[in-house]
Amino acid sequence: MSSPAARQSPETEGPPWPAVAPTVHRWRAGAGAPRPLAGEVEVAGVLDIDARTPRASDDASRTVATGIAPYAAVAAGTVQAYRSARTAADDLQAALETRGVIEQAEGILIERHRLTPDQAFDALARASMNTNVELRDVAEHLVVTGELAVGRTRAATGR
Repeated sequence: MSSPAARQSPETEGPPWPAVAPTVHRWRAGAGAPRPLAGEVEVAGVLDIDARTPRASDDASRTVATGIAPYAAVAAGTVQAYRSARTAADDLQAALETRGVIEQAEGILIERHRLTPDQAFDALARASMNTNVELRDVAEHLVVTGELAVGRTRAATGR
């Protein structure tokens, strides 16, 4: 998993991560052996092993940092993958919770106005856009009150 960037030395070959290097060098005053944490697509961060004295990084410390960096990159990548999966799971859960009330509202519109399912959904979507109210809230309002028109706006409901 080591990349050419992970094997470079910022002191001798220039920074392999130009956007991050100025900040790293400003804060660390040259001590340590920073290495980019190269993920599958992009640099995920910087592994910075600091020394107790300025300019203390030598070939041995750079070799150790270069050896550790791929493992740290895997850990950082795993955290990013977990966060992405958690967000997707949360979004799917919200969709599942919302789906029932939207389908109930569609059913009401289909029965009352002899609409197709697509037409019923379009009517809910139009009402949502026209009133600036979330679609699930328009659907819930229809199911609870029997009325499609929602007189509230997002500002009024706090959403």
